[in-house]
Formats: sequence, structure tokens, C-alpha cells
Amino acid sequence: MAKVVVLGSGFSGHTAISFLRKDLGKEHEVVMITPNSKWQYIPSNIWIGVGKMSAKKQSVL
Repeated sequence: MAKVVVLGSGFSGHTAISFLRKDLGKEHEVVMITPNSKWQYIPSNIWIGVGKMSAKKQSVL
């Protein structure tokens, strides 16, 4: 049995865990470590990260 640890719960972390869970099977453990207990899924957050939108314009931040 392998234990895989994914650091971060952003888009990449969730994508990685989805593929790992599917490809590794149930005999392996996949764990996500994140500094926040809640995951914020707001699609426009990606635009802040690439400089296309400011955090101030995003009313939730």
C-alpha cells in the first residue's frame, strides 16, 4: 500500500487527487493537506492568479 500526499487544495490539487484516486485504486491512500479547512470554489479566482482580475474587483475576497 502506498500513501500519496498532495499539498494544496487549489485547482491543481483537486485535479491531482481526482486522477490519483481513479488510477491508484482503493488499496492506496491519497491525502490532501491544506492550510484552510474550507475550499473556496469560485471560478473567477483563477483570473486573479494570472493577473486578469484584481482581488479588489472580486467581491468575495
